Amino acid sequence: MQEGTGSTAMALREPADGTTEGVTGDPHPDATAPGEAAEPTRSPGGELLQAELLETSFALVAPSAEALVDRFYFRLFRAAPEAYHLFDPGRFGEQKKKLLAALKLTVNSARKPEALAPVLQDLGAKHVQYGVRAEHYPVVGSILLATLEEFAGDAWTPDVRNAWVQAYSVVSDLMLDGARA
Repeated sequence: MQEGTGSTAMALREPADGTTEGVTGDPHPDATAPGEAAEPTRSPGGELLQAELLETSFALVAPSAEALVDRFYFRLFRAAPEAYHLFDPGRFGEQKKKLLAALKLTVNSARKPEALAPVLQDLGAKHVQYGVRAEHYPVVGSILLATLEEFAGDAWTPDVRNAWVQAYSVVSDLMLDGARA
């Protein structure tokens, strides 16, 4: 996935050097107090996003983010070797950083998902230029979920899985909207 370059992406807590430094278990400023029930937020399409589950589960895997991204691409190219031609091998390190940035964008925007729409629609339009087709999205989603599950270990509960399934659904729907525009 390519990272959007709009002002929305810049406003998120994105490290300037593209590393995972600073992406820790620090609570989100809008997080609920201990013992309070977290209220899900709605995406632009009205879908519920479980921000707290996305934030806490991503915080668990963030220390291994580079290994997670490596594992994701290993799984992707093993499951769908034809996808390899969609990437420029000379810029693959940059691509890995962009995938991680897209995950951070999703997690950091979960409490304000309306901020995701323009960035992800633009991203979807760009992906068409790279040769990405609608049928690629379910494959990527399945592999992403399996990779997150592997790195989250026992913390990957049915609720966490459902939160990520919903988040990926929102992301892919917005990107596909942009691809069709």
